[in-house]
Amino acid sequence: MQNVEVRNLSFEVGQILTVTGVPNPNGNKFSINFGHSEQDIALHVDVRFNYGDTQKEVVFNSCHSGNWHKDHLIAKGFPFNYDEKFEVYILFRKEQFVVTLPDESELSFPNRHKCEKYNFIFFRNEVKIHRIEVI
Repeated sequence: MQNVEVRNLSFEVGQILTVTGVPNPNGNKFSINFGHSEQDIALHVDVRFNYGDTQKEVVFNSCHSGNWHKDHLIAKGFPFNYDEKFEVYILFRKEQFVVTLPDESELSFPNRHKCEKYNFIFFRNEVKIHRIEVI
């Protein structure tokens, strides 16, 4: 398991966050997150290979003061494979985040925090992060 945290990396409206990594073989899940802290997450992308009652699902969510909102399930296929490189792009618009998954599908998620800048990006569970870029 590899947990990565990046603090004081500014991610602002109009920018794109690119994440490149490889899911660990036989891992249950991993997540891409950013916001102000672990208790205030603007976007949580949870890639679930086999987690609880879910298999091969990508779930979006956000968290305010440690309280999670209702999951936003993305049910169109599952574009991640064990031990295979992936790239995820997140375009930060004022009202929403537009996420491009490895199969080039685009999905939108609301900017529930309504902030125009976030400084904390972190990754959890079974993934090796190769590159993080904000442009």
